[in-house]
Amino acid sequence: MINFLKYCLIFIFFTTLGITIFILSFIYLNHENVSTSNPLIPKTYFSLKNAPAQSLKGEIASLSGNVAWASRTAAVATLIDKKITVGQGEEIIAQGNGAASVIFPYGINIDMSSNSDLLIIQTLPINLVFSQTQGTITYKNQEGKIPMSIKPLDLLIEIKNGTSSVTVDKDKSQITLNVSSGSATIAFTDTNNNTVTETIKKNSKILFDNDTKTFRNL
Repeated sequence: MINFLKYCLIFIFFTTLGITIFILSFIYLNHENVSTSNPLIPKTYFSLKNAPAQSLKGEIASLSGNVAWASRTAAVATLIDKKITVGQGEEIIAQGNGAASVIFPYGINIDMSSNSDLLIIQTLPINLVFSQTQGTITYKNQEGKIPMSIKPLDLLIEIKNGTSSVTVDKDKSQITLNVSSGSATIAFTDTNNNTVTETIKKNSKILFDNDTKTFRNL
């Protein structure tokens, strides 16, 4: 009787073990099929170190005084004393009396004055996007082949052609836009959550208040 019970227990144990292994194998194989062969889930590759292959490269063509540069992965910016190639995700800072001129393909020129900070957000050939946190920077879209967008504080500026200067006063929370040639389009969300867009024409200057989300002509 004891032997019969022992054989029954052994039979139940191995049967349960076999079923468990079968279920786990089924789950594993199905997981492998979903993660590797499902055409509805495309593989994406992102590199923090390297910008997308199709992004445009620029160059710091000239510099004077204290100019610092930060790579995509750098924690802090370091001073530079020579021309270098720059790209998407990098930052350029003209400190104190520093100044720099940055050029990109398709006639995109950027002149940085003292105490200005430029973050290169995107350099894909469909649209160049920059963020400006302080100082005065002049943007030139000489060929007009691709638009250039600038994000100072909460204002968005698009320059499809011509030359415009942007000054950011962080202390007063104000932005001055001076369009010397061509035109620029501004866009922002006002305090009523409405989207406002306006085209600023040649030889025009405006002052945008970042706190009240309003602008006026100068």
